[in-house]
Parts: sequence; structure tokens; C-alpha cells
Amino acid sequence: MNLSPENKLLLDELLSNDEEAVKRALSVLPAMKPDQSCLRALEMFWQLNPDEDLRAEAGKILKTLEKPKELKNVEGSFAIFRSLSEILPWMDENAAEIQKKNFAVFAKQLNNYEYFLSKYPIYTDVLLDAGRKLYMLFQLETEAALCFETIIKYNPENDEALYAIGRMAEKKGEADKALEYYEKSISLNPANNYAQMQAGILKSTVFDRQQEAIDHFNKVIEEDPYSVEPYIRIAEACYHLNDYARCRQYLEIAMGINEYHEEALNLQGLLQWKVENDYEKAIASFQKGIDHRIHNDSALLLKSLGDIHAQQLQDYYKARVFYEKSLKINPGQKAIIQQFIPILLRTFQDLDAVVQCYENYLQKVPADAEIKAEYAAFLVEYLHDYEAAFQQLKMALEINPQLAEAEKLMARIANYVNEPDSKETEAEEDDDEDFEFEEIDIDFDDDEEKDDDDDDFTGGSAAGDF
Repeated sequence: MNLSPENKLLLDELLSNDEEAVKRALSVLPAMKPDQSCLRALEMFWQLNPDEDLRAEAGKILKTLEKPKELKNVEGSFAIFRSLSEILPWMDENAAEIQKKNFAVFAKQLNNYEYFLSKYPIYTDVLLDAGRKLYMLFQLETEAALCFETIIKYNPENDEALYAIGRMAEKKGEADKALEYYEKSISLNPANNYAQMQAGILKSTVFDRQQEAIDHFNKVIEEDPYSVEPYIRIAEACYHLNDYARCRQYLEIAMGINEYHEEALNLQGLLQWKVENDYEKAIASFQKGIDHRIHNDSALLLKSLGDIHAQQLQDYYKARVFYEKSLKINPGQKAIIQQFIPILLRTFQDLDAVVQCYENYLQKVPADAEIKAEYAAFLVEYLHDYEAAFQQLKMALEINPQLAEAEKLMARIANYVNEPDSKETEAEEDDDEDFEFEEIDIDFDDDEEKDDDDDDFTGGSAAGDF
């Protein structure tokens, strides 16, 4: 934006954190004819400045410069910032749709204000807050992304916007992209604990770069030595490195801060189960955090109770109770889906329960191509519902065109569905006459390598959202 030195000084004072400078700028404006840029800045000031008296003063000035209809349009353009605080999901079932419409009005005028929203900290914070609310409260991903990307457009060194974009990427399963944004955020502000934690979590749980993860968590401890989260994460990383002495050391510190923290109890139980072979102590640790007032029932601890009863004790009836309770709290747990469904099929022959597990999971995690393919295989083998299976496979291949299992199964059932592009061939007919379902397999034996792969440290919330 090209501004004269005089106007640049005026804007810097008007949009600053210095109240005296702001008042000085407001006192000058009535005696001058502001250019278009100053007028837009004054409009934004009138709508978004946190001081009610200063906003009122700006409104008086604008009434001398613009017509009532123009001022009404400005109020409409900024309605999104008011409605985000006034119309919440638990207050109005149409809240998300209202916010979407209000944001669309704002987006049409965004180019008039985006420079000021991105370059001046008070207003950048307002736009950051709007993006966070749009995403976290209303699940309006596109609108939230526009808020964060607008800030980066003019202020590429804003570590909070970079972190927010990374968080959105992580929740979409784009781990590489998320880590790139976290590391950019950290390079600009090493004290951004949220970015440090999420970078560490990804390096530990997705990329198996445990020592690098520990370095991130130690940075958080330097800034906040009384937070339980980084100590638990270091303990978990040490567990993966088979450094059990160091794992116990950090776990002890974590439980000294909060002895009922669900991930701390889960890790303690895993140590007792898989390292010390003390199953009774492990169960007691998992049980300690169940139905506790701090976090109510814990999906993570209930899962671990299901695991130990299924994998170690072969008590599938108890395992079912714990898995079902865990899935009721959080249906989107892939590890349970892939362990529990073979039990439902082999031990209970409960097809309705299997369908419910798949449906609830895919409602929560609709972009999981692997589970869609597994669900399709179940629909074919057990329910002979080729149409529903075909639809699941189509969606799976749209998400991941390289998913060979889905492609193969789709070809095998193509002749059973009424799809216009399904072409019948003799080879396919012969192949389809004898249909075999590749059952999901799980090994419940006490296999150390398998147990290590099943260790779950991700049942709790992430270190920090926006």
C-alpha cells in the first residue's frame, strides 16, 4: 500500500497501542480531508477498536465524512466480529450458517481492510481470534483459513497465524505440511509453546524422530516448568527409545504435578504391563483415571483397559465393555476399530455392532480411505451389500487413488452393482464366482514387537489448539 509519509504517520498513530497517539490522530482527522486509505482505516477503527469511547469518537468523525447508508454498509461488513461473540452454537442451532453468511459479507470488503488487519497488532489479534472461533466453534474451515492467510499475506512473520495454519493442516492429516508451518513459527518465535509442543508431538508420533521431539518439549519446559504436558511427552518419547529409566524419571515429575492426568496414568500402566509384566498394577493404573472428576471417563484409559483384557487376558467380554465405552466417548479411534471389529466378528458374530462401529467412525473421520475400504470388504463378505460397498470404495479411491486393496475389490464387485461405467468381462465373471474376503487379522499373542506398535499415547487432547 502506497502511503504518503504524512498519512503513514497518521495511520501508525490511529491504529497503535498508544492511547495518547490514538487520541492525537483522532483530533487531527476532523480538520483534514482523509484519503481513501485513512478513511478505510477509520472505518475499521470504528468497528473493532476495543475502547468504546474511542470508537464513539471515530463514529462522530465518520458521520461528517460519509452518508448514513455508507456507514450502515460498513456496520454490515463488520457484523461477523460481533456475531462470533453473540451467536454461539449452543445458543442457536443455525449459528454456523449465520456466521457463514456474515463472513461472506465481510469477505467481499476484505481487500479494503486486509492491510490494516494484518499490519497493526491490535487488529491482527482480532482477526486471529475470529479465525480461531470460525474453525473451533463453527467448523468453518475455509473462512478460518482466509483469516490466517490474510495475515500471512502482509505479515509473513506472524508466528501465531503460521501455527494456526499448521494446526488446520495437522487436523486434515497433512503432517508434513503441518510440521513445516510449526517449524516456521518456531524459527520466528522460539517461545511459541503451542508450536513447540505440536512439532514435538508430530516428530514423536508420526515421524519417529524421538530425540528431536524431546528437544521441542524441553524448550516448553524452559518457558513453563510447571506444565505437566511436556514431561509426559518426554516420558513417552523415552518409552519409544526403550529408555525406561529416563521414562520413569519424567513420568514421576508429571505425576507429581497431576497424579490423575490420563496420559500419565496410561503410560504408567503401559510400563507396568509391557515392561514389568505386572498386569494387576497396570489395570489399577488404568482404572485410577476412570470416571475421575478432572476429566470424567477417559477414552484413552478405557481403550487401554480393553487392550489388556483382549491382548493379555483374552477376556473378550470385558474387553468389549471397555472398547464400547471408549468409542462412545470418541468414535474416531482407528486403533480400536481395527482391534475391536475382529473380536465382534469372531467372538460375538454381532454384525449390527460392526456396522455401528464403522458408521460412527466414518462420521467422525470421513476422509479415512483405509477404513472405508475395510468397511466395504465387510459389507461384501458378511452383508452382501455390493451397492453400499461400491460407494465406500469409490469414496476411498477419491481420497487415495493409490489404495490397491480398494481398487482390486471394486473391480471384483463391479458386475454386482448398477453403475453405468461398470463393464462386464468374462474374466471378471469368472473371478467373481468364488468370492473370498480378506479378513482383518489381529494377533493377541504376547508379541513384544506387536505390543510396541499398539502403544497409544494419543488419546488425550493435543497440546494446544489455536
